[in-house]
Amino acid sequence: MRKFRPGKASTLYSFNLAKLSSSENQHISMLVNSYNKECGCNSGSFFMTFILFITVTGYFITGGKFSSIGFHELGWLAGIIILAAITGKIFGLLRARWKLIKLSNNLYEKLLSINQ
Repeated sequence: MRKFRPGKASTLYSFNLAKLSSSENQHISMLVNSYNKECGCNSGSFFMTFILFITVTGYFITGGKFSSIGFHELGWLAGIIILAAITGKIFGLLRARWKLIKLSNNLYEKLLSINQ
């Protein structure tokens, strides 16, 4: 989807397909550029917040006490949250990739139906 290129701006895509109207070309260009810029930050934040809430709630529901929280518990919490953030980021990147593939397939089918 994206390659790491330090010092270079991200590529903007602009479609100009003769079989489609200018508004359709502009809409497709906007979709591709938004999917291409997706970094997984939103899903990473969501996963991280959700897991933090579930972990803290689970700790107190199972009888954990605020006074017994130590470095061991904080270390586990930090590790779990980091893992959740990485998982969410990967999920977001894969989701954007899947949307790009689905969009290209839909565009291909639309162009085939126009040509027939």
